[in-house]
Amino acid sequence: MQYLIIFVMTLLSTAAYTAELELAAGVNFYTQKIGSGGIDVADGDTGSGHILSMKIHSPHGDSQQHLLGAGVDIVDINGQQLLAFRAVDYQWVNSHDYRIGAFIGAASLDSGAAQTGYYLGGNISKPNIYKSLGLSWEIAISSGLGRDRLPTDPEGQRPDIFMDIYSSSLSLIYSF
Repeated sequence: MQYLIIFVMTLLSTAAYTAELELAAGVNFYTQKIGSGGIDVADGDTGSGHILSMKIHSPHGDSQQHLLGAGVDIVDINGQQLLAFRAVDYQWVNSHDYRIGAFIGAASLDSGAAQTGYYLGGNISKPNIYKSLGLSWEIAISSGLGRDRLPTDPEGQRPDIFMDIYSSSLSLIYSF
């Protein structure tokens, strides 16, 4: 909670016209690993789906090469929706306008039971390839998505079960 407050205060300390809104849509490739904290690990599914993102960044520093922001991702994982909040989304802009970034936050999988965990990853993007359109490639890990074991889950020794999701996505981005 304290990081969210720091983030909001950071955004409020910059002029509103300096913030950049970014919308993205693309395809996501993922692998699920299901188990109980290293016990009863079972192979999960692999597949593909869509990803939708909304991020806001504000430039910081004298060079204006550091962008700090937050965002929300909606990812299709095996027919279920992963809602991920990027509490901290950092991007560094190099001299050729490529951006290299990293993010960390929390994720929740809509699996019929409360299932939440960590969300982190990195990306490389090239905004403004054509006017306000660009491309982004990301890798992300949704780790420790924990919940109570359901009757449809693999048999195990513990009453709870955890899932890790490893994903890679390619998205078309539009910057405002």
